[in-house]
Amino acid sequence: MLLSIKSILWMYSTLVITYMLPKVKAEKKTLVKGSLSGTSVLPCFFSTTPTISSSYAAEYLRIKWSKVELDKSGKDAKETTVLVAQNGNIKIGQSYKDRVSVPSHSEESGDASLTFSKLRASDAGVYRCDVMYGVEDTQGIISLAVEGVLGIQSCC
Repeated sequence: MLLSIKSILWMYSTLVITYMLPKVKAEKKTLVKGSLSGTSVLPCFFSTTPTISSSYAAEYLRIKWSKVELDKSGKDAKETTVLVAQNGNIKIGQSYKDRVSVPSHSEESGDASLTFSKLRASDAGVYRCDVMYGVEDTQGIISLAVEGVLGIQSCC
């Protein structure tokens, strides 16, 4: 009998914690245009349920931006990490150093958008925003076209 009460309490606490975690939603598909050497913002927003403290929220929020190359069937063929932010730590891929950032305190604003500066023609392509918050995980896909002297670079 004692074991079944412990099991019931564990299941209940798991449900309560899961219910209290923020709900994450990212925009699904967007096209952004930018100019060579310019700045662009790749949008990624999520909503949270304000039932837990912001220190807890910051600890469990993980934002990852990747550039993905798709194969002919539309599946990810190659992925390059652009930026990962978690617990106040930010890691940036080598070719994106000093050129990308996300807002600080994203857990409060619900904004995980990637700001790109000093755009290069090679930045054109498809990007994925992954927002992981506790047990919630979602992603948005953003295509970036870079315009310049040579015209619009193919992105998709």
